[in-house]
This record gives sequence, C-alpha cells and structure tokens, in this order.
Amino acid sequence: MLSNDLILVCAIFLPLVGAVSVTVVGKIRENVKVIGAISSIFLFTTLSLAFYLLYFVIGIQEGKPIVLFPLRTPNATCFVVDGLSAVVAVVFSFISSTASLYSIGYLKEVHATRITQYYIALQVLTTALNGIAYSGDLFTLFIFTELCLLSAVTLVAFYRSKESVEASIKYLVMGSVGAACILMAVALIYGVTGTLNIALAASILRELAKNPLMAPTLTLIFCLLLVGFGVESAMVPLHSWLIDAHPAAPFPIHGFLSGAVIKSGIYAFIRTGYYFFTSSSMEWSLDVSVILFLIAMATITLPNLIALRQTDVKRLLAYSSIYNMGVVVAGIAVGTPFGLAAALFHIINHAIVKAGAMMTAGDFYVTTHTRNLLELKGIARKMPVSGVLFSLNSLSLAGLPPLNTFYSKLLVIIACFSLLTKNAPVAVKVLGAMTGLVLVVNAVISIGYYIAILVRYTWMSEETEKVKNVMREAPPTMILGLILLLSVAIAVSLAPFLFFDWISKIIESFMDIESYKRAVLG
Repeated sequence: MLSNDLILVCAIFLPLVGAVSVTVVGKIRENVKVIGAISSIFLFTTLSLAFYLLYFVIGIQEGKPIVLFPLRTPNATCFVVDGLSAVVAVVFSFISSTASLYSIGYLKEVHATRITQYYIALQVLTTALNGIAYSGDLFTLFIFTELCLLSAVTLVAFYRSKESVEASIKYLVMGSVGAACILMAVALIYGVTGTLNIALAASILRELAKNPLMAPTLTLIFCLLLVGFGVESAMVPLHSWLIDAHPAAPFPIHGFLSGAVIKSGIYAFIRTGYYFFTSSSMEWSLDVSVILFLIAMATITLPNLIALRQTDVKRLLAYSSIYNMGVVVAGIAVGTPFGLAAALFHIINHAIVKAGAMMTAGDFYVTTHTRNLLELKGIARKMPVSGVLFSLNSLSLAGLPPLNTFYSKLLVIIACFSLLTKNAPVAVKVLGAMTGLVLVVNAVISIGYYIAILVRYTWMSEETEKVKNVMREAPPTMILGLILLLSVAIAVSLAPFLFFDWISKIIESFMDIESYKRAVLG
C-alpha cells in the first residue's frame, strides 16, 4: 500500500518521469502515436492519483487538511492537501490528460515535427500546475509559478512562426514582471514575519494588521500579490499578453492555457490573499473589496465587448476567457463563503467547457486550416460530431440553461446581490449590486456572440469554399478527448446544486484557517 507522501510525490512529479520517458523514446523514434500514448498514460495515472488525494482528504479526512513532507521548521518546504488544493489539482490533471490524448490526432494532422519537445513541455507544465495547487509555502509556490511560466511560454512558441515568437516574448516579459512582483511580495512577507510557510505567515500577518503602523507595508504586499497573480490570471488591465499568446499556441495548448494555466493564478491569489488579508471574521476590508469589485467589473465588461467584433475563433475565445475570469473575481470580491463557492464552481465549469470549446475549434482547423469564422460557415454540417460538441460547449459558455456554466454564473450574480442583505459597508453593498448588474448585462452580451457568431456561423450559414471540400471528421483521439471533457460538463449540468453543495463544503473547510494552521504547524 503506497503511503500518502509517495502518492503526493507521484501526483506532482510523475509527469516529469513521463517527460524523461518521452525523451528516451523520442531519441529512438519520434512517432506521434507512441509518444502521445506514453504521455497520456503518465498523465491519466497522475489524474488517478489526484483523484485519490481528493477522495482521501474529503472522504476519509472529512475535509481536514493533511500535510506531507512536514519538517517542523518555519521555512521548510511542504505540500498541503486540503479540499481546495485537491479539487484544483484534479481539474489541472484532467485537462492536461485530455489535451495529451487530443494532441495525438492534432499533431499528426497539423504539425508532425518536434513532437518530443511538445510532450515534454506539456508534462513539465502539468507538474508546475500541480505543484502550485499543493504548495504549502511561498518559496515552493514561487518556484512552481516560474516553472509554469517557462513551460507555457515554450508551448506558445511551439510553431516558431512570427506570430508565436512575438506572442511568447510578450508573454515572457509580462509574466516575468508578474513573477518579480510575487518575489518582492514574498521577500516582504519574510521580512515582516520571518517565515515563508503560508499558514504561519497568515497567522502573523493577521495579527500585524491590527497595528496601524503596518498598514503601508501590508498594502504594498497585497498590491504586489494582486499584480503578480493578476498577470497570470489575466485580470484587466493585466490581460493583454493572453490575447496574443493563447491564439498563437496550438489548439490543444490554447485549451489547456485557458482551461488550467490562468486558473492557477487566481487559485494562488485565493490561497495567499484570502488567508493573509481578510479580517478575523474572514471578510475583506473595505479597500480590498472596492479594488476587487472594480477589477471584476472591468474584467467582465471590456473583453466581452471586444469579443463581439472578433472573427478569429481563437481570439474570440481568448477574450471570452478574460471575461469569465472577471466572473470569478466578482465571486471572490464578495468574500462570503457563498461567493467563494460560486467562484470555485465557475472556475471548474469554465475550465472544462473552455478547454472543450477550444479543442473542438481545433477539429475544424485540422480539416480547413483556418481560424476565421467567416471561412468556417457551415462547417458543423460537414463535421456533425465536432459541430455538436462545439455547439454544446459554446452554449454552456454562453450561460444558457440547463448547461453547467449557467448555474455558476447565476450563483455569482446571486452572491453579489446578497451583499444588500448583509451587514456590510454601504460602498460594498453598492459595488456588489453594480457588479451583479454588470454580470447580468454581460451574460446577455455573451449569449449574443456565442449564438449569433459561433453557432449560427457553423450550422446555419451557407458553406464556404474551404468548407465544401471537407469530407471527414477529426481523428478519433481528438473526438475521444472532447467527449471526456463534455461528459463531465453534462454530469455537472444534471446535478448542479448537488455539486455546488459539495463545493460549498470544500470552501467551508478552506475558510477554517485555524484547522489549516493546526494541520500545518502541529
């Protein structure tokens, strides 16, 4: 029987073993089916281990965190598995696994060279994401954040075209600025607390917040973390890198970046910002609430309006990703258990359906070699299986009932308006209600471009010359990866409130900072 320590090691580092295996096999013969199969085996095994850790901490531990590699010193590296980290790691591993499977057919059709490098970077990126999820100290979190940036930049530049190289440089520059902000925040936290352990730092920082003289330092730390993780999660106005980087990447990687990588930034902000800067009653201060609500409204509105004018399917879906991150930030800004649960619910829903939508667009690309919606008119009739998958993912992203994303958007809206009934400052109530209204308006706008632009173009418009020549569906591995993603989305759609109740229990456990501190510090 494997120990939990060993299982966690494998859940984080097994993809690196997969990367070594892919390297060895690639030196012998670079066959996309063989290398893709090896990569997928390692990643699906990683997913099964992540599922086990989720089951252990939720089922056996009843939500109580477990600490692995605990060297009982303030600055020792440690990994902590609680409900939040476990469910996020499952999402990351699931999207990575399906992207690996999908890539077998995609690379064979589109790009049959440098297969080994592609799968190595994909495995390393999975390790980085799972490392971020399970990190229990700021040093480990920073290291894995940097590894995530470097491996993601490598995949963005994979095609080595002018577009991909320019996009990867922009991503690297902005990502490095964000990483520098995180590093400065970590240095300041160490300077005022003497520790890098998240639990111990949270305990000290929450006591220091009672001292008015510490307000400038704590404000600076918060701003640095917000900017650092805001770049990674593409919050407005730190989002511009995503518009170029994600479309430049291969379609399965675009799905992986939108579905998982930007979620790692918002997860890291929740893990650090919420523990460090909420009051003893686990509420944001007035200033923090105002900042987060303003960012949420900007992140919801600006990209959503720009998306209306897009004809490049990748750029349209990239703007949509930013808009949906705004929905998540709105839930976080509310700060209540209900708001955080709604935000986590939307993180999971959006991760799955956005990865599915991007990869299904890749189905159309392998047969037409175009990303232009005007040239893809009528493609769904020529590729009905891919067309149905694309339409279901698009309708879910639009927030139409009874699909899963409708429920998480609705719950975030309810959370915003619920502040009107809370004992909160007037400014927070007003901004919460305004954000709720902004969410409602933008939900209607997103329905407009998903139905009118995506679904109408792909199904109802007259076929273009490029589409008329299409005589086949995408390869089986691509379809299988998409079916796996959509099956989870449908399962959530069938029992959304049961799933949300489970998410709410995870958030309740996460907000019990005293239990987290006892588990980590002993």
